[in-house]
Amino acid sequence: MNMLLCLVAIGSAQFLRLTPGVVAQGLGGASVVVNEGLPLFHNPAYARDMTFNFTLSRWLYSTNHLAAGATYEQYLFGISYLNYGQIQGYDSLGNQTTMFTPYDMCIGVGRKLGPVGLTIKGFSQRIGDENLYGLCGSIGAHYSHRPLQIGTKVDNLGKEFSQNATIPAYVVLGLKYSVTTDLDVLAEAKSSPFEVNSGVSYSFQGLSFLAGLKYLQSGDQTGNSEPAVDSYDFSYTGGVLIEIEEYWIGYSIVYSPLGTAHQFSVTLVPHTSN
Repeated sequence: MNMLLCLVAIGSAQFLRLTPGVVAQGLGGASVVVNEGLPLFHNPAYARDMTFNFTLSRWLYSTNHLAAGATYEQYLFGISYLNYGQIQGYDSLGNQTTMFTPYDMCIGVGRKLGPVGLTIKGFSQRIGDENLYGLCGSIGAHYSHRPLQIGTKVDNLGKEFSQNATIPAYVVLGLKYSVTTDLDVLAEAKSSPFEVNSGVSYSFQGLSFLAGLKYLQSGDQTGNSEPAVDSYDFSYTGGVLIEIEEYWIGYSIVYSPLGTAHQFSVTLVPHTSN
């Protein structure tokens, strides 16, 4: 699962690829054409209205992912904190040492400039006695001509300073097609490792229902790429949002052969911003 890979890949800042948000996760991980108040992590070019979002994700082995975002006019703000829970340490002989709590943190700001958006994010990663930190940025674009929306992003353009290492950048291209005013279909592709996200969203009287499918090419992550597609490469997702006045209360679930993950969110869209 992605969370475990982030912990193993110390120094590569793989946690920066994680996509927070109930809507994005409920739609199979599609994000560059999703607007739920987290454009700093989704697509800085797709920011509109005044929006505030708080999301809590509960993953395997007591792993928690907290994310918060806000948009105001053309400005974006966001913070992401990933806590893996307490882990028992061992020395080279296999003897128990102290307990430690690895974590990842990312704080960033951004700006929307017409159809384009820019972000800059500072991040840190701590596992045991090792503490890594760096800076990265992204550039995104968004185009909308109903019933079609197109979003794209180049993310993780930066360096990790303590080891003087370039972190892996990746490219995203996504589409959203509105079949009706209440029914949307989304598809998205990410590069290196290759990932495909797809989802369907249906709205009815203040409720939104989400369903999605995610494919992540596991061979690219291990360095032993195989052409065969395995069932372990797929995750199945779903979710629901409820509109209560200015608030959207959301829940989504991700199921994979390795386990499940749950996301909860509260999104505030003040009426004065509409």
